[in-house]
Amino acid sequence: PVDSTPASKDRAAARRLWEVSEQLTGVSFDLATAR
Repeated sequence: PVDSTPASKDRAAARRLWEVSEQLTGVSFDLATAR
């Protein structure tokens, strides 16, 4: 198995990526209420 890099655990980068993905696709998903 391959270990994750520190960048893969960067929560701020993940949030930005998610926001850009929502903008590009027009699909949004509220992760806070998805639990």
